[in-house]
Parts: sequence; structure tokens; C-alpha cells
Amino acid sequence: MKVIETRGPVCVSCTRCLRKCEVKSIQLTNNTAIIDDDLCILCGHCIEACPQHAKFYMSDASKVRNWLEGKRKMVLSLDPAYLGAFPGIEGGQIISAFRQAGFMAVHETAQAAAVLTSEYARIAENSHKPDHENNIITSACPAVNSLIEIYYPDLLPSLAPVASPMIAHGRYLKKYYGADTLVVYAGPCFARKGEAYAPENEGAVDAVLTFSELVRFMERLGIDMKQMEESRPDNPDPAVNKLYPTAGGIITALRCNEKFPDSRYMSFHISSISNCRNVLQELREGIYSNCVIEMSACPGGCVNGPARPADTSGYRCNLRLKKQTDRVSVPGQQVEDFLNTTAVVSCYSDKSPHYPVPSEEEISAMLLTMGKKSKRDEMDCGACGYQTCRENAIAACQGRSSYDRCTHYLHQKATSLANLVMEATPNMVMIIGGDLTIQEFSASCEKKFHLTRTEAIGKDLLEIIDDTDYAWALENKQNLRGKVVELTGYDTFVQQNITYLKDEHALLVILIDVTAQKRREDEEYMQKLEIVELAQKIIDKQMMTAQMIAGLLGETTAETKVTLNKLCRSLLGEEGGEG
Repeated sequence: MKVIETRGPVCVSCTRCLRKCEVKSIQLTNNTAIIDDDLCILCGHCIEACPQHAKFYMSDASKVRNWLEGKRKMVLSLDPAYLGAFPGIEGGQIISAFRQAGFMAVHETAQAAAVLTSEYARIAENSHKPDHENNIITSACPAVNSLIEIYYPDLLPSLAPVASPMIAHGRYLKKYYGADTLVVYAGPCFARKGEAYAPENEGAVDAVLTFSELVRFMERLGIDMKQMEESRPDNPDPAVNKLYPTAGGIITALRCNEKFPDSRYMSFHISSISNCRNVLQELREGIYSNCVIEMSACPGGCVNGPARPADTSGYRCNLRLKKQTDRVSVPGQQVEDFLNTTAVVSCYSDKSPHYPVPSEEEISAMLLTMGKKSKRDEMDCGACGYQTCRENAIAACQGRSSYDRCTHYLHQKATSLANLVMEATPNMVMIIGGDLTIQEFSASCEKKFHLTRTEAIGKDLLEIIDDTDYAWALENKQNLRGKVVELTGYDTFVQQNITYLKDEHALLVILIDVTAQKRREDEEYMQKLEIVELAQKIIDKQMMTAQMIAGLLGETTAETKVTLNKLCRSLLGEEGGEG
């Protein structure tokens, strides 16, 4: 089962999760940060790191609520960090809240931790390994166990073959209450989910609730934990073993155990993944011998787990927990009763993924692709998420990263492309600041205005051309495009394209030289004027001719009329005389 998922549409590929991930188990695929389950140790720090909340874990809360509604037989294993993890809420109130919710019993996981302390002491007492091989790494932290299985499998002989407190406790509760009992674990750790679902631990724990979802879980059930009366858990007091969630808690418990050969072993605790990796590397190098090493993936121990309530201070939790814990061992009979029913042994195995190891030639070729032509070009800035350029190149060769994650490479590429545009474009390009000074000046501008880029930058625009339109665009925060103006003094006409840049309060100016087109249009206009003038002259002549013809026609018509009238009268007169 996949524990941590990514909301693809929400992920902005900022690499923050990758930078936070100590084991680089995150791949950037199609601009989405996807977790590689074969490499992930489920520390959960990527969930904390993501500013977009694109990373989320699979919750068992609805499953547990359904079991409660179905009146299933359920028992809770409660991580001892509960004693200080909830501000304003006492541990006894949390136990009462679970009982009211419907759990038939509530046990502290530290009940199993007491038994594991005895197992660590027994292993130390009975070890006959040579001194340089005689180191014992505690196995209480599932993230550390995964770290060793995946990245340091050669150190598995040093990892104590002991189950974690959660798994050992789950097995015990199943034996004690019956195989049909559903065991739910509650704690501040995401890695417990992966541990519970692992095939080798099948059947030990049925569901995991994190402390961060516990408050919401109770609210959904209508239970106010602050109003509950306090009650005690159903297990005997695990005493010093309640310190397991604190840094050094296991070592403290061991030193309280009379069977632990303290004089034979040096013991120390390490917390945080980076510190654990440093010590594991030193173990490889044979620096330690006869050491019991307590390791925790979370800085300061489980009290600082990523699944603790948001308002919880790990330091305050640490103090509250220590204040409520007696530094005494549990009775031996209590341990024997547990061991008589439950196996606490676990086998850890090599789970290292077999990615191809790129050759030096392949790494060098990838570095060259990233623009790293020499060692001096390897900035090792970490912006890509990897500590060094070489690490990123190796991951890119393995298909787990990409050369274009290098911000230095992208910057160089973007800069070179921008410079190429400024050098090659035939148009005049300028950036004008909010104070109407020149901030960028293209090669075409240099030719037209007879100024070098260095000379132009910082100059007032008015020293070169009329700035009226530019001042208007800045004042009104508007674009002004397509206007043709003459550059006075340069015998040039340009089409102005002024774009207002809101975020920078500046102007992007592109001046397109339209002088040839303007002159061609002017010539065509003059030709049209000449044609019109010629046509007008022809029209005028035609009108004069028409008028002359009309005049002549008028005179002859009048004469004809007079003549004909005379003729008519003459003819009429003659006829009348005869009558």
C-alpha cells in the first residue's frame, strides 16, 4: 500500500520536498514530484516541507470509524509520546476518550518497549563477535530500519533482530485478546504506517492513526478530550521504557536494566537522518567497536515526529514525558509473561534497489550537458535538490532526475537566449524603467541611435527620443501599440509597440522600422494626387467643350425656331387669304 501520495495538479515542481529528502527518493516526472517507493524510508519530512500541501498520507481514520460503528472488537496501542504531545490535555484524558469512542482496551506501546529493552540487553550480553564487528543498532525506529535495509544493507548484521515496539505490541495484543481483535496504533510517526502494511509484519497491526489526525478523529466522533475524566491504561506501568520516544530514551532504559553489560559497551544516541547517515558511514569505515547505538530519524526523537499535532513543541513534550517517567526497570516476571506468548524477533533484509551505476564517462557527459565544462563550473548550490552537481548527474543518468533541474544551467540558457534575441532581432528593443531611464538596449538600438549599450543604460529616454507616449503609458499603466511616429533627427519612421510591465512598473518597447514602407506609401500618395490632378484637368476641359457645344447648339436652335415660326405663319396666312 502506498503511504505518501502526491496531488499532481497542486505540485508546482519547486523541488522543496526533494531538497528536504535526505535519501533523494523523489523523482520529478512531468513537473510533478513523485515518490519512489523503492527508495523512500517514509520519514514524512516531505509532507512537512511542501508549501502547496501537494504531499499527503493515506489515512486510516475512516476505516477505524467504520469499525467502531460496526461494534468491532478493538484495542488501542498508544505511543508513550501521548503523555506530552497534546497541549492542555492530560494523558489520562486521551485514554478515557478512546474508551468512550468504543475501544475495549487501551494499552501503552511502552509495554512492549520494556520487553525489547531486555532483548537488547540479552543480545549485548550474549554477543561473541570480534570487537570491530560488535556493534548493535537499535531497531525501534522504522525509518532508520528502512534506511539501513535500502541504503546500508552491508550493516544489517549490526541492526538488532528485534521487532519495533509497535509490531511486538500488536502481536502481543492479538495473543492476549484473541486473533479476531483489531489492533489500532496511535503515534507521531508516518513510517509506522508503512511498517504496519509491510508483508513481513502482516497481521500485527490493523490500522495506524497519527497524532495529527487524532484530534480531528475525536472531533468527528463528538468527543471533547479536554472534558474527559482521567483514567489509567490497561497495562502495567512500563516505567523507564516510556522514554523510548525521546532522544536517548532507549539507552536510558538499557542502563536501568541489570542484565545490560554497561562496562563492556559504549552507548550513545543519534537523531536526524543526516546524523544517522554520518554514523552509518563511519560504521562502514570500522571507526566504532563495542557500541550500542540508538538511532532516530527525527531530530530529538519521536517527540518531534512529523505526525505530531501542529501546535505541539517537541521540547515541551520531551520535558513533560520525562517528568512523568520513573527511571526504574520493570519486573522480570512482566517481561517473561510477555515473551511466553509473543515473538519479538524480526528479520531485516536487503531491500536496496539495483539502479545501474553510471560510468565516469557517462557522468562526465551528463555534467557537460548541464554546462559543467570543468570542476569550477560545478556550483554545488543544492537548488536542484541534490547536494552536489555530481549527485544530480548520477541521478539523471539513472533516470531519477534531469539535467534541466540545474538552475545555473537554466539561468545560463535563459541568459544566452535573451542575449541572442537582443543581438539578432532587427527591431529596436528597449526596457524603460518607471523613471523613464533606459534599462536595456538592443544591438539594433545601438546602430540606430549611435550609442553603445553601456552608454545608453541609465540615460533618460528624452535624451534620445520624445518620451511623451512613454510617460503616458507609465502614468496610465496602459499599453500603446501600432502608432507610427517619426524619430526626429534620425530620418526614421517607426511603429511603436509599448507594453506596460505591471510587476516591474516598466515598459517593454519594440520599435519596428517602417521608414521604407512610409516612403513607399508617401510616393503612392503623391502619384495618386498627380493622377487626380490630371483627371481634374481633363474633366475641366471636357466641361468647357461641352459648354461651348451647348452654346452653339443653343444659337442654331433659336435661329431654327424663328425661321420655322415665320414659315408656319406665312403658310397659315396664305391659306386664310384664299378663304
